[in-house]
Amino acid sequence: MKKDKVRQENVELDNTALKVFLDQKAYDGTDNDYAILERAYRSLTAELFAEFLQIFKSEGHNLEAKNLEGQTIKDVISEHAASAEYLEILAEVA
Repeated sequence: MKKDKVRQENVELDNTALKVFLDQKAYDGTDNDYAILERAYRSLTAELFAEFLQIFKSEGHNLEAKNLEGQTIKDVISEHAASAEYLEILAEVA
């Protein structure tokens, strides 16, 4: 991390801040819903990711959206070593 940047931890986000992720756009042909999910997964703690998924689903977005390789966010997350909590959250929301 650059010296002029400060890492922010334990930041509280409200629904308005979480909805900003819904504006994510994919510019390489990837399904926008997949791009939104990936960005949220990579940016949010598990607790915030769970809150975000409730918003994502209530807005009618697709949890089964795929990337260009044909993988869903669940497929990609399952490849990560520390993903168990995120996978549980996805299973609860689906």
